[in-house]
Amino acid sequence: MLETYTALLTDVSRNLIKNIRDSPLLYIFFGFMMSASVAAMAFVTFFMIRTEAEVDLYEVFLMVFFITLMKSGVDFHKHFVKSSVLSYPLSTPVKHAKTTFEVFLVIFWLQLGLWAFFSILYSVFLVMEGINLGYPMEYVQFTMGVMVATVIGTIIPLHFFSTKRYRLIPVPLFFLALWLFREPVSTLIILLLSTCYLIWSFTKSIDCYLFVNRKERKNERHQVKIHDALKAISHKEITILWRDKLLFSFIFT
Repeated sequence: MLETYTALLTDVSRNLIKNIRDSPLLYIFFGFMMSASVAAMAFVTFFMIRTEAEVDLYEVFLMVFFITLMKSGVDFHKHFVKSSVLSYPLSTPVKHAKTTFEVFLVIFWLQLGLWAFFSILYSVFLVMEGINLGYPMEYVQFTMGVMVATVIGTIIPLHFFSTKRYRLIPVPLFFLALWLFREPVSTLIILLLSTCYLIWSFTKSIDCYLFVNRKERKNERHQVKIHDALKAISHKEITILWRDKLLFSFIFT
């Protein structure tokens, strides 16, 4: 029933396991940095509570929202907009909206899983410091914010990489509503409205997929232009390294 969802989720899991096996030290270091970052945030929270510093919790909400928004947009661009694997399921009699929904479903559960993991880890660090956690409504609102960010993060690349970008007009309205109305009920209403718009957007997804140009991979021989070993190493370390996808994530973390 969910063939594309199962295949994509399996492919993502296999790639992650393969990358961990190929570069175990790199991923151990990356996992350590993420855990240390969460611990640092918990320590900052502990310090603010002890010093009774005023903190606008909604600003933290917006930070989590925009981080999830960016990641969701990148994931949808990777797994749908620029994906060559989807050419087969999109060419079958299965409705395009169903295939796009299954791709979104993978991204949705990944974002929600990451949020659950990091929020639980954050809560564990706070409990270890002796802080009582009694903010159920705030946590529910943050979780709804992650959902809204995933939905809008899917809408943006879906219409931005299409022939009709005017369909992005509701997106700034959603942002404005999040900024003006800060109650949990308002977040729930925005979630419902953005989800309805996303469901309609699924019916236009083929326009996005066909509009993007996909470059064919060239033969490696045509890509090798430097034959001197020293110059080739210098070129790799100076230019290629700075275009690596993980480099800036390490620096940012």
